Amino acid sequence: MIFLPGLNVNFAGVEFENPFLLSSAPPTKDGTQIKRAIELGWGGAVTKSLLLVPDKNTRPRLGFLKLGKRMIGMSNIEMATELSLERWKKEIVIAKTPGAPIIGSIMTDSDPENWVKLTKIVEETGVDMLELNVSCPHMSPEKHMGALIGQDSALITLITKNVKENCSIPVIVKLTPNVTSIPDMTIAAKTGGADAISAINTVLSLIGVDIETGIPNPSSQGKSTFGGYSGPGVRPIALRVVAEIAQTTNLPISGIGGVDSWKSAIEFIMVGATTVQVCTAIMWRGYKIVENWKKGLQSFMERKGYRSLNEFTGKSLQFLHPFSDFKTEPPIKARVTHADSCNGCGICVTSCGDGAYNAITLEDSDVAIDDQICDGCGLCVNVCPQNVMTMG
Repeated sequence: MIFLPGLNVNFAGVEFENPFLLSSAPPTKDGTQIKRAIELGWGGAVTKSLLLVPDKNTRPRLGFLKLGKRMIGMSNIEMATELSLERWKKEIVIAKTPGAPIIGSIMTDSDPENWVKLTKIVEETGVDMLELNVSCPHMSPEKHMGALIGQDSALITLITKNVKENCSIPVIVKLTPNVTSIPDMTIAAKTGGADAISAINTVLSLIGVDIETGIPNPSSQGKSTFGGYSGPGVRPIALRVVAEIAQTTNLPISGIGGVDSWKSAIEFIMVGATTVQVCTAIMWRGYKIVENWKKGLQSFMERKGYRSLNEFTGKSLQFLHPFSDFKTEPPIKARVTHADSCNGCGICVTSCGDGAYNAITLEDSDVAIDDQICDGCGLCVNVCPQNVMTMG
């Protein structure tokens, strides 16, 4: 018998057929979009953030960070939904699909009464869970919304508590990375009664400047503002935040931030996430990416002998230690282990010479490391395009 590992997960008491969810963003702007994505294989979706009064967007509202022609990051000044709550009642009906829960993202100002009002209306639409958007970075000061709440632990607790006392479905609190202490905000959400945590929302940023005009990007009508940065470039931040949450609490976590493949999804799972949410990768490559992601995840599990996602959820946390635990002796050095693969490009020589300890020489494609000079920083191993060196 050939065993095929299951991708299904239980997240805060709600069953999902697979861990890949659409995050609250343009790809979930209405029920038709959500339904189409789920039919293509997504495990569930978080609606675009619902408001008591719909928003209006400026145009254009996206800026990009590129390495050559390749996009590596995106900044947005996108607002929340432009649809009314009455309209969303119909959109949720359209979106609902058996086996694919719908999570209603909600956002309002810092008045708990408004959160209670919004909670009751959105729960009645038939969503399976609520996600509290207390983390959007570019709507906060003027409207007393988003990260203005998520950067205040007392407000997080107060609003979470009021929502929990007025609904009967699981409540997720979506945290911002734009704080000094993720553990403090995690504890605040748990104290308020949160059933789960999602993280991260976008990183407050200025994506770039048009040097010909001096106008920052993205710009609309000759003006710009700080926006929310997303894409592969935020993944190291997101992984750190998810790991810190997992180290702080046993609440289930939905990991967000730079998920762009089944491999990066596994990274989030290994630092403690139960589900992962995706936005930017969909905006760049479409809903269909999930088909290969599910195949890749299942193949990985078969190869490693995992029967369920739970078997490797949080696996990496045991290897995270405070810096004081690290030993400086004995020193570990770089070694040339695949000399035949060296093409003589000299990248390692330049990197080590100008950015490290000048321990590498190259003569006629014969690379050598001076063991007496090498400090073991690992720079050469990582810049070498031919994998000629290893540490040890």
